[in-house]
Amino acid sequence: MTDTIPQKILDTILQALRNSRGDDYARACAAFRTYSPARMSLPYGESKQTPNEILAAYKEYERLADQAIEWVQKISAPHWMAEEQIRREIANAISRHEMSGAHGDK
Repeated sequence: MTDTIPQKILDTILQALRNSRGDDYARACAAFRTYSPARMSLPYGESKQTPNEILAAYKEYERLADQAIEWVQKISAPHWMAEEQIRREIANAISRHEMSGAHGDK
């Protein structure tokens, strides 16, 4: 798939996703930190959403943005990176196997 997408474009997509994530959730948490549980359930401002709903929406957006970033990173990883990851996992498995004493030496 990435054979047709230039790396510069993939990098731009990643940067745009990271930028879109912003700090809305953190700022909303700070704004509502003094609210009582009852007040968190009352409509806030012109949006008519409660602070709880606003926080949940920001948190969900962060979760989706993180998943999108992870997906773009995965599809844009060079082929050699995937091979290197496989080598690392095999080496780790061998190391764990040897450390467990299950290598069959008697």
